Amino acid sequence: MSIVTFYRGDPNAPKTTMPARLGANVILTCQGKLLLEKRRDSDTWGLVGGGVKKTETAQQAIAREVYEELGL
Repeated sequence: MSIVTFYRGDPNAPKTTMPARLGANVILTCQGKLLLEKRRDSDTWGLVGGGVKKTETAQQAIAREVYEELGL
């Protein structure tokens, strides 16, 4: 199992080498249950989502990510 380190609010966090980009996440519920994805990169559970491409709206990005990650 991988170890994940979170640096939220940590002034000593390492500086990022990646440019900031727009992302989209979705909260999916069905019959009062929350649907999450199991991340391969950190072996943790998280919301479905990802980056928004330059040519798509946030809604299109969410639809694409749900299909890519869940097949729905």
